[in-house]
Amino acid sequence: MQPLAVVDYGMGNLRSVQKALERVGQAAEVTRDPERIAAAPGVVLPGVGAFGACMANLRALGLLEPVRRAITANRPFLGICLGMQLLFDESEEFGPIEGLHVLPGRVVRFPADAERKVPHMGWNTLRIARRVPHLAGIADGSHVYFVHSYYPVPADPALVATATPYGVEFASSVVRDNVFACQFHPEKSQAVGLRLLENFVAVVRVYVQGAHNLIHGTRRLIGREPRVVEKVARPRRNYDIVALSQARDLFVAARPFVDLIKQLGFSDRDSTLLAHVRATAIAMSSQGFESVYDNALDSLTEDTEQDLYVRIVLEMQQAEVASL
Repeated sequence: MQPLAVVDYGMGNLRSVQKALERVGQAAEVTRDPERIAAAPGVVLPGVGAFGACMANLRALGLLEPVRRAITANRPFLGICLGMQLLFDESEEFGPIEGLHVLPGRVVRFPADAERKVPHMGWNTLRIARRVPHLAGIADGSHVYFVHSYYPVPADPALVATATPYGVEFASSVVRDNVFACQFHPEKSQAVGLRLLENFVAVVRVYVQGAHNLIHGTRRLIGREPRVVEKVARPRRNYDIVALSQARDLFVAARPFVDLIKQLGFSDRDSTLLAHVRATAIAMSSQGFESVYDNALDSLTEDTEQDLYVRIVLEMQQAEVASL
């Protein structure tokens, strides 16, 4: 697998994060090159310092859009410490100062408390609110290392993956789709932090393998005789079970990669049609594939149905796809 990109905007424990990823067996490069960030299978945004200075550096180095595109392209993304805070709408630190608007919410300062020093510095516990792949093998109550004076308050409580007490209970990690971000420093959190990074690398590998299967699966299918391909792509009551099974596997693999498919050159109309594929794949996880897929086809209009899946397979075969 190609190296992960650790975004270099002049702030953060960049080398420490890089070395920690290498300790769990994954190459990573510290880079501020938009093309390298775009080519990476996964992206890490660390950060230490002031919110406003980090946003200013990202803007000055032309990295705001590359970071946003990495997220909207559905590639695995990890924000660390200030890299987590930057994902939210705004911070009150010397502000308000606008953030990346990836996640709804704002960043606030810990309230004054005679019993607790600010910044919050040292080891503290995690209460696991959501069991997500990034937290596999990490026990509730595990200790991780923090250094921060501000913390994010998500507008949607469902974003919270872990919470930590420090006068208030704050969101110490959040998750949505391909984005996972933590306020603590995994590179400083010993075994627990390394396990989190190992889990993130595993998520990236699943993404890469899924994209690989999607791209090359379509090419394998198109190698079939055209009438059989059409039979795979547009099954009816008299379908070939083996061919249908291959089509099912392909469309299930496509579910996380609608944005990737759009980047390969499909129009908005094609992407909308691909949403039918994704919805069908989701339904397949809990119902019989044959009836669900037939119903999905029946729901398409005559215009949108015409050779849709065969055309997608053909166009994907012709697309210029960089090696992942």
